[in-house]
Amino acid sequence: MGEFLRTVGLFAYATANHTFLMMYWIWLPGWLLSAYLFTRLHGEPLPLLLKGRPVSVGSFLWAGLLGVTFSADRRRGLVALADLLAERVPPPLALAFYLGSQHVVIYPLCFFMALVGGEFFAGQALGGVMMAAYLALLTRLIPKRHWEATTTTLDTLENRRWREQHATSPLARGWRGIVRYIGRELPSLWWPVLLGLLGAGIIGAAGRTAWWVDFSMVGGEGLGTALLNVILGAAIGVAIPLAPLGHLFIGAFLWKAYTLSFLGIIAFVLASAADLRAIRAYVRLFGPAFGRALASAVFASAILAALTLGLFLWAVGFEVTHTPLGHTVVEKLMNALSLGRPM
Repeated sequence: MGEFLRTVGLFAYATANHTFLMMYWIWLPGWLLSAYLFTRLHGEPLPLLLKGRPVSVGSFLWAGLLGVTFSADRRRGLVALADLLAERVPPPLALAFYLGSQHVVIYPLCFFMALVGGEFFAGQALGGVMMAAYLALLTRLIPKRHWEATTTTLDTLENRRWREQHATSPLARGWRGIVRYIGRELPSLWWPVLLGLLGAGIIGAAGRTAWWVDFSMVGGEGLGTALLNVILGAAIGVAIPLAPLGHLFIGAFLWKAYTLSFLGIIAFVLASAADLRAIRAYVRLFGPAFGRALASAVFASAILAALTLGLFLWAVGFEVTHTPLGHTVVEKLMNALSLGRPM
């Protein structure tokens, strides 16, 4: 046990050192870009930017872009979603915004890339877009009476006070707004990151044991393996409520410890929008019936998005391996340059 705990500490320390001290050149520009885009695109209260827009491809993409440039804080995203629905913004647009804020904000994607490579940045971004499309379709199956009941729930004094307390106000343009954006994000990150590092250390240490299972190899790497990994990854994502950022450390080590396939990791991250903490928030904000229905739709859309991403990668003939593509490209480039040097 003592050796195991030392290994846990070693992995947690090495991950923190690698991510925050060595790879800052990836996530720091991403954070600055997120802050800059927020100050540029969110100059007005969010409902005013979407209210009155018809449901169309252009409006769907605009709502998603507003989510991508919003805050990664789960609570801020939930408050914004509730405000949009309370202001009668069409649900597909409100949900596209919400998933954009939970899965495709630039700086968390940059942290993910620093942990496991650019393939995960791209996979997570594509998966988030696909998930938003599926969620827009699946929520149409929620009975109309549940949608109507949300109006009463959102209008309770407790909910209105909570939304006012945690509302995200526009920020001034320039460096002052950028610094304030980063300052607003930090309080929601400390505990998820610390717990995520601890979880990463535990998974890293467990992955060195003989009893650890590599589910990416179960069933011969065919369709059955993909289904197993996606469903298992999504289930783990629901059970571990460490968004934002903390779940990315867990996902990175589920990959590094040879536990889940690439699609399983993507499903794990996407399903975090239906984790235990999110389900409680949905029920609190929208009522038990709609809250549970929304959580189920989010979970199902995460699975469908991951499987669709896998089909797309199969169609284009691209396979994600444990050697990041960027490393391979740099290595080949360096070899080519060294071969061209005179002896």
